[in-house]
Amino acid sequence: MNFVAIKEMLSYDCETGVITRKDTGRVLGRAHSSGYTTIYIMGKHFLAHRICWFLHYGEVPESCIDHINHNKTDNRICNLRKATIAENLRNRNRQLNNTTGFKGVSKISKTGKFRAQIKFNGKKKHLGCFLTADAAHDAYKSAASKLHGEFACFN
Repeated sequence: MNFVAIKEMLSYDCETGVITRKDTGRVLGRAHSSGYTTIYIMGKHFLAHRICWFLHYGEVPESCIDHINHNKTDNRICNLRKATIAENLRNRNRQLNNTTGFKGVSKISKTGKFRAQIKFNGKKKHLGCFLTADAAHDAYKSAASKLHGEFACFN
């Protein structure tokens, strides 16, 4: 990608997250099936949040760019941060197949209790079994705060 040409062609409003063409003022970007906004420029598709990062900071992001609030179309600079792949995965919402409604919590069908688990550095850590999903989720939130820091996500 020719970043010098892109910087000359595009303008970025860091308050709104909108990218426009400098020559026409036309707003760029369209929703992709992945949920991210993409921009077609110079014969290629690019993720808008990566272009936003470049236009704002003047550096090509080597790692992931994480959307802090989980909204993949919110490309305001205050919602973007550098992240490793592991950090980016920590900032995910609960999986769609989760039946308890709480991230890190599953129901043990044999006992009716709720298991709390967390994944860190590629390994699952058992946090305990609890009588309620809320208690298990509290254990998950405590562990996530300690292990995941600013990338902890509880929902």
